[in-house]
This record gives sequence, C-alpha cells and structure tokens, in this order.
Amino acid sequence: FYNRPGLEVHALTLFCGFGSPLLRFIGGSTVKGALVHLKSNGSGSGKSTAQMMVNSIFGHPDKLLNKQDDTYAAKIHMLGMMNNIANTIDEITNETAENLSALAYGVTNGRGKNRMNSQTNTLRINFTTWCGITITSANASLVDKLMQLKATSNGELSRTIEMLVPRYTGATKAEIDAVFSQLEHNFGVAGPIFIDYVVKNPEQVLDLCLKMQSRIDADLNLNASDRFYSCWGAIVMAAALITRKLGLHEIDIPRIYQYLLTVITDNRVNIQQTSNDADVVAQETLAA
Repeated sequence: FYNRPGLEVHALTLFCGFGSPLLRFIGGSTVKGALVHLKSNGSGSGKSTAQMMVNSIFGHPDKLLNKQDDTYAAKIHMLGMMNNIANTIDEITNETAENLSALAYGVTNGRGKNRMNSQTNTLRINFTTWCGITITSANASLVDKLMQLKATSNGELSRTIEMLVPRYTGATKAEIDAVFSQLEHNFGVAGPIFIDYVVKNPEQVLDLCLKMQSRIDADLNLNASDRFYSCWGAIVMAAALITRKLGLHEIDIPRIYQYLLTVITDNRVNIQQTSNDADVVAQETLAA
C-alpha cells in the first residue's frame, strides 16, 4: 500500500522503524538518537497509522504507542525500555514548548537523567539508555513550537527531522480499512527476519550504512553540523535496501531516496533561516 505515489512520507516512516536498530552501527558517541516528527493540518492523514506500522515490526502496533496523557518521565523511561527499537509518541500538539525542547535533547542524548539516592550522598545506578529513532506526531509543527520558546533554537532543530503528512485521496475508506485492520492480528513478524540478517551479517550491514552515508553527504554537501541528518538518512535507506532484499516489501526505493533528500534539504533550510536572519537574532536578544 505504501508503494503508491503520494505515500512517500509513510514509506519513509516505516523504514525509520527498520533503520532504528542500525543507528548504533554508525552513530558513535555523537549521535545516540534522532527525532522524526510527523505533522499535518488535521486528522485522517495516516500519521498514527504509520506509527503503528512501525510498532508492528517488532511488537503490538497500539500497545507500544505512547499516548498524549502519558507523563514526560514515562515517555523517557519508555525510550530506555525500547533501547534500539523505534519509539513512537502520538499526538504531542498540546505539549509545552519547554517539554518539546527537553524531548528533542532527551531522545538524542542516549540516556536518562542521573539521580541521587534518597538516603545516601551517592548516584543511583542509571540503566536507562537508548540509541534509536523516536517518531512523534501532531497536528502542528514541532519546529514552530520550538521557535516559540526561543527564536534561535538551532540545537533542537538540528536534532529534529520534520515531515509534512498530506491527506491521501488515492484510496477509499473501505480499501484503507481493509489493509490496516490486519494490524490488530498481524504484527511482530518482520522484525525477527530483519534482525536475524543484521546479526548474521554485521560487517555487510555496517559497510552498507557507511556507503549510504557517503552518498547522502555527497548528494547534499553535508558537513559535520549535519551529522544527525547524515546518520538518520544512512540507516533509513540501508534498512530499506536490506528489507527489500529480504522480500519484506516491494516499495520503490529510488523514489523514496529522492524524497528523503528533499526532507533533509527542507529541514536544513529551517535552521539556516533562523541562524542567519538578523531580525530573528535581534528579537531573541531583546526578549532575553
């Protein structure tokens, strides 16, 4: 279904689910996570369904989906439980700008907060670590929310990949329901097949990730400050190629790759506009 023109963002989101466990291969000590945000101007665009498709790779599509009323601490703890498996957070429209800023930094830091023991002057042992992709969704722009907090929010923006999810009109409701109603009883099948290949072929997987990273860097002329985009694009497209080879999908990868380049380009433009606009910098200085 996701191979249809107009559903490139959904296919790319699905590949994020497969690519998340590969981040540990090339992320090193600098990229411990990436935040992918799906935005639309209303409901019915398939954002939540795409997130459930991601969850269905390894587990239950709905039970693994963080909900709007889950606490921030619970969402971060869920990151640690999932570790390398993609984490999904549905509907963050009503989250405060402060929480979203903390989330953007949190999901890319790779570990939970260090805390003190209550009875002794010692640190608790911190087992909450992760290295993967977090996928959020909302009916509003995460970038706009972050810029409300501070105009030159380059640190958060450079860790965030935002994708617009348009409403798809190429299928009837009955057709869409027939396809995605199967999620309730058909899940957790593709992940083991994919991971089995990764575990048995680590050198080939690493080589493929590095080749994809070099290609993306060359096509977009990325530099060191674009490391999140570079790593994210590499693992997502490497996963797309591996899963296609394993027969897990028949999606047109070259078309999705071109869409990925467009997504990275658009997100880089947002950062450049905020950092280079003298009026924006002056406004933040005055506000501070």
